[in-house]
Amino acid sequence: MTKRNIDKSVTFPVGKEDFLRKSVKIFFPTLLVVSGAIVALDGWLDLHMTPSRSSIYLLETSIAIAISTLVTAISFARYYRKLYHIFNKRELVRKVYLDRSWLQAHYDEVIINAKTELLACGISLHTLTTFHDLSFQIKRALSKSLSLQIHLLYLEAYSDIVMQREREESRPKDRISDDINANLRQALNIKKSLADIGNRFHVYLIQKYSPIGFFLLSDNDLYFEPYMHRSIGRTCPIIQMNRNTENKEIFDRFHEHIFSLKEDAIELIEHPLTQEIFHTPFSRIPARSLIKRAVYLDRDGVLMEDFGYISDPEKVTLLPDVVQFLRALQNSFRLIIVTNQSGIARGKFTRDELSLVNQRLLDKLAEQDLFLDAIYYCPHLPFPEGIISEYAIECNCRKPKTGMITRAAEYFNIDLQSSFVIGDKATDIKAGKDVNAKTILLRKTDSVRSEVQPDKIVTNFNDALNFIFEFGEHKTSHNT
Repeated sequence: MTKRNIDKSVTFPVGKEDFLRKSVKIFFPTLLVVSGAIVALDGWLDLHMTPSRSSIYLLETSIAIAISTLVTAISFARYYRKLYHIFNKRELVRKVYLDRSWLQAHYDEVIINAKTELLACGISLHTLTTFHDLSFQIKRALSKSLSLQIHLLYLEAYSDIVMQREREESRPKDRISDDINANLRQALNIKKSLADIGNRFHVYLIQKYSPIGFFLLSDNDLYFEPYMHRSIGRTCPIIQMNRNTENKEIFDRFHEHIFSLKEDAIELIEHPLTQEIFHTPFSRIPARSLIKRAVYLDRDGVLMEDFGYISDPEKVTLLPDVVQFLRALQNSFRLIIVTNQSGIARGKFTRDELSLVNQRLLDKLAEQDLFLDAIYYCPHLPFPEGIISEYAIECNCRKPKTGMITRAAEYFNIDLQSSFVIGDKATDIKAGKDVNAKTILLRKTDSVRSEVQPDKIVTNFNDALNFIFEFGEHKTSHNT
């Protein structure tokens, strides 16, 4: 029987089961040996001393456990020290960094010495982007090597994996997402400051997938920190690995994984796509993935009464016939809210308050066994109307711009030409027109003229429903 060869090019903290198994193999044999020695000593003590037997037994037990524990700890230390030196000699694992400041100092050298490619991928790239002089170092690196391309990949803020991470780390709600947005803005500001060489500095947003850890790839060097549950903490160090004969295969697999994330990511040019997003659990039902059409719905004035800058969940009131309308569409279309919420930029309410209003809307629909796929909202409004600096910016998500619609289409793989946009304002209709979707303007009276001509003007949901299904039948017969 041949001994199995295990490639341990990248080491991780020993798992609980392995740890317990190895501990048992060391601890209990040691305990037996020490206990035997103590029993022999006890025989000698019985001959020469006559103290209380209970005190002797307690002392003997304590000594046996203490010695066995010490031997186990020393054995583990020697085992990992030997393992590290073996891997270090083979150049499989060259450095293990346990200190964050030490790691940051080394990254400084990594950026400067990169020759052809530098790619960082993670949740918020906090370790990398919290350099005080990151802008200077990137500019210096790009100027030093004219063939260098730098890529920074960030995970999408407010996504499921980010919220899960916040829960695991007992972080305040949106804390990591806020870090992502702040670091994205920093990276994009750096890109703007680079002028002509900025075309070799790229910033991406990962939407569909999640990296299995933090990666920094610099030419033939790879730094990797796997994301693990907070109960394990940061006991898993960042590992540096060089591409060489011994570990070429595993290095290339990591390289392939990282670049597959980049290929599926969205490159950001001028500003981060920071529109808020909530994908409901309903949207992740496998059968929903087969639906390639969507009905995009404005929120205020379409699904619920528009009282102006609603911040109180108790004011959420569904409009008449909304329930019947959504029920007729639920099995055939993705149902997605796309709504401008400039009240955040105006300082009228906070993100948390808006979240409560949205949740109340979802709860009211759920009471009727109705579920939406997602809520996308834009919190932005440029200065001077926008007074909250974080949101007082030009964006591509505030309708009539199409950012929210196209982003949902990319995420859910939606055919926009077979989809509908329903709103009560010209901005809704223009956004729908610009993505080639069919548009429906919902008005209380059909005598009001619209600035942008929709495909259909209706005064009730029944007429909207008829138009949607008539168009679907017409398209089907036309295709056949």
